[in-house]
Amino acid sequence: MLLVFVLLLPLILYPARNKSVGQKLRVGVVQGNFQQEIKWEESLKDETLSTYLSLTEKAFSEGAQLVVWPETAVPVYYQSEPELIQTLRQFTSTRDIHLIFGSPGFEISGREILLYNRVYHLAPGGGEESYDKIMLVPFGEYVPLGKLIPFVDRLVPGEGEFSTGTWKGPFKTPVPSGALICYEISIPSRGRREVRDGAKMLLNVTNDAWFGRSWGPYQHLAVSAVRALENRVPILRAANTGISAVIDRSGRILSSIPLGERGVIVVDVETGGRQTLYTRFGDWIVIPSAAVLSVYFLVLLSLWRSRKWTI
Repeated sequence: MLLVFVLLLPLILYPARNKSVGQKLRVGVVQGNFQQEIKWEESLKDETLSTYLSLTEKAFSEGAQLVVWPETAVPVYYQSEPELIQTLRQFTSTRDIHLIFGSPGFEISGREILLYNRVYHLAPGGGEESYDKIMLVPFGEYVPLGKLIPFVDRLVPGEGEFSTGTWKGPFKTPVPSGALICYEISIPSRGRREVRDGAKMLLNVTNDAWFGRSWGPYQHLAVSAVRALENRVPILRAANTGISAVIDRSGRILSSIPLGERGVIVVDVETGGRQTLYTRFGDWIVIPSAAVLSVYFLVLLSLWRSRKWTI
């Protein structure tokens, strides 16, 4: 009975339905489906932007207030492209729509140029925010101890070795939204911190094209659903080649775009309400649960050794 109680304790402390709800919001997610081997080709820059704007126009026509593009959906340094900046700002302002998109970023620090895996938020009124990825992928976005082992090349081709971003908190979207880039969604503490700091929704921009047609995109999507459930907030997931999806605050997939297809999702979501016990206290339940289970199995082992009870 003790073992059953311990296993059910999280469900007892964390009710299946949290009656504290947020507000309704109509959102859009765009999947451009540009294969990795051509994604960074200069000749495709205009086609890429045209594709994303066309799909976003469709989302806007269906009432979306916020639209999310994937990681590095804009395959140039947005901050150094005046025409692109003007185009996107005019697009969001004339349609009164919030836009989230990924683009590499940079910062000049003395004689050094720091590169970042960045996601931007453009508001209708001209406001702009950005977040630089904090949890970088070893050998994909940086080389650990790269100065000591310069002969080790990065496994994934890209714009260069990225630097670590700093914490900025949720974006000021129609409801506060926390941005997570790529596999950051698989780290419970990242999503939890965004929600604890006021986010009512999580935005996951990613490029899973590296996985090809494997189990990777499906597993990445499944992990996203767990983040939604444990924090009771919806997740808008935009993936370059898929699987893009909108997940509700109970971890259910409301709508998705299959792997390897181009498309757009427009749905209504209910944003987060009161914070869950997990959001407020994190993994504290693991320690007492582990302690109780340890005592339980020690008792079983003692009984078995004394031959008073058979497992």
